[in-house]
Amino acid sequence: MRPTTVYVITAPRPGGASYVSVVMSQVSAQWQGPKVLWSDGPVEVTIPLSGWQLRERPRVGPPNTLVLWDLLQDARARGGDAIVLEDDVDVAPGAIPYMARIGCPAHLAYISWFDPILRRAQETWPVGALIPAGRILPAQARTYPERTIARLCEAGPGRNLRAGCDARVAEVPNGQLAGVHAPSLVQHVGAVSAAMPGAALTPERKSDTFLRLPVGVDMAFCYITSEYLFGAPPA
Repeated sequence: MRPTTVYVITAPRPGGASYVSVVMSQVSAQWQGPKVLWSDGPVEVTIPLSGWQLRERPRVGPPNTLVLWDLLQDARARGGDAIVLEDDVDVAPGAIPYMARIGCPAHLAYISWFDPILRRAQETWPVGALIPAGRILPAQARTYPERTIARLCEAGPGRNLRAGCDARVAEVPNGQLAGVHAPSLVQHVGAVSAAMPGAALTPERKSDTFLRLPVGVDMAFCYITSEYLFGAPPA
C-alpha cells in the first residue's frame, strides 16, 4: 500500500454550523496514519486533536479554494497519495483503509469515493465507473495520487478563483480518465453550505448508492482489487 495521508478540508459556515468534529471522529476510528485538518479560516473542533495536525489560513477568495492548493503543496512535500474529504460527510465503516488500499491506478487522474452519477445503479457490491477527468464533479471524497498532486501544484489555482476549485481541478488533468466508486463510501450531510449559502441539501447533492451498503459491512475487510473496479492501465 502506498504512503497515504488523510486530509479533511473545512471552512467557517453561516450561522456557526459545523460538521467537522464528526467526520474527524470517524476518520480517527478507522485510520492510524497521518491525518491533517486544513481550514480556510478559523475553526473550532470539539474533539481532542490527538493524532491530527491542524493548519489554518486566512480566507482569500471563495471558501475552500486556495486552501486546497495549500493542502496539495503539503501532500506533495510528504509524498504518496492524499485522501481528501470535505468536512460535511458521513464516512462508511472501514472506508478509509479500503480507499488507501485501492489507491489510484496509473491510468486515472483521481478516484471519487462519492458517487453522484450512478444514481440508478442496482449493484450492492462495489463497482467502478470511468469518466472524463475534465467533468466537474462534487469533491466530497477523493484520492489524488502523487502524480496528479504534482500536476495540480504546478498548474496552481488559476486566475479565476470564483470558478471554484472543483472546476480548476477538472481543467488540469483534462484528457485523462477519473474513477467513480459505487456504492458511495461517504454521504453528503451538510445542510448549511460555506460555498453556496442558502443552498438546500437536495437529493441531487446526496448519493443514492450510499444507502445500498449492506448493514454491518466493514469496508476494511473488502478485498476487491483496483483492477476489478477500474481495469488495468493500458499496456
